[in-house]
Amino acid sequence: MGKIIACLACLLISLPLPATVVFESGTRTMIVADFAESAPARLESLLRADRANGWNLVRKDAGAQTYTVDANLQVGRNDGSETWMQIGCPLLANETLILNGTLILAPYLVVGVNDRYAPACVNRLTLGNRTNSAIRAALKIGGKDHTIVSGKLPDGRGGWQNGYGGELHIYHGVLASASGRREIARPYWSGLVTLDRALVAGFNAAALFGAARQRASIRDSIFENNASVFSAPDQAAEGCCFRENTTVIAGIQGNTILLHGCRFERNARNWQLTSGGRIELTDCQVAPGAQPDVYAAQPGQSSRAVFRRQVAVRVENDAGDPVARARVRAVPRETGEDLVANNYAITGTDGCTPGAGDARAIILTHSIIAADADGVPVTTFFHYDIIAESNGRTISRLENYAPPAGCENIAIRLITR
Repeated sequence: MGKIIACLACLLISLPLPATVVFESGTRTMIVADFAESAPARLESLLRADRANGWNLVRKDAGAQTYTVDANLQVGRNDGSETWMQIGCPLLANETLILNGTLILAPYLVVGVNDRYAPACVNRLTLGNRTNSAIRAALKIGGKDHTIVSGKLPDGRGGWQNGYGGELHIYHGVLASASGRREIARPYWSGLVTLDRALVAGFNAAALFGAARQRASIRDSIFENNASVFSAPDQAAEGCCFRENTTVIAGIQGNTILLHGCRFERNARNWQLTSGGRIELTDCQVAPGAQPDVYAAQPGQSSRAVFRRQVAVRVENDAGDPVARARVRAVPRETGEDLVANNYAITGTDGCTPGAGDARAIILTHSIIAADADGVPVTTFFHYDIIAESNGRTISRLENYAPPAGCENIAIRLITR
């Protein structure tokens, strides 16, 4: 009998919980829970639950793909369950959620509550599809006090309980304020965030506040009309465009921002490093802002912008034939720390070292901007000797090479004689 009871208990634990949409009137929060990855919650799920229960919180525009929710929306719980929610699909390519409330992407555990034995679970909202650019789903947040909170839950006293989990993934979609103005309050990115070919606009604060680079994938996205984009902690982005923001990078407090192949266009100011910090820009194109960038000069608040370039080197003999297996290295002429990344590379059968986009490419520091004792930005430029070696001997050398600014591909030709 004991074995039968134990088996029944295991069976009950393994059975999936029924998917639910409930409304907590005290916090005015609609909670979506226990929808499986194979059958995620959709905006229509919210509408059906609203009509069935008479909440009058969800509206759908007739003949359109736009749903409006007049409440906070919470995806998932911290009870060991998983919740998946999807906006946009091939049949609803322009599906849009206007949320007149705060989006809460619930953690699967909360520190001090259920963190001892809680398994890693997924509470995730996805807009669009990674491989289908025709799906252009949108999340638009209305109201000045509303925002996005991931990996935290309300503590009942106006604050937040820290947790782990809570994910937002946007592919080819839009995250913006419903009014078009800068009204979205400062977000709290404690969980995972993926922005892949997304448009992010309308934040009245740092749009990526808290999105640490080990928990975020920010690539090929556009950030426009925000008060700010980056703040603490360490963060990174690739292939993004920052345009018409007040200050793209501000308040990073000694942290590092890594940007690769990004563009700065028509911003009021590109960065303001009054609290210190370091920006590393590799193959980026930076148009000056309407106001000059700011660098800290106070003791203990070192700040700098480091501009780097990926370099491909082709080694060939005087007949124009490629030289394979040559060892190419770059030697700085000026002193400085970490001026060269991947300080040597090996040519392939085409005589070329790995080029832009390859993790093995040689990366040279073009220049560093830092403030002097009076707070005046000073730019230092760097030069290199590019040396090709074969079988332990130098076969070609380019002296005093200065990598250009900008983001175009660089190819250096070394000829052996």
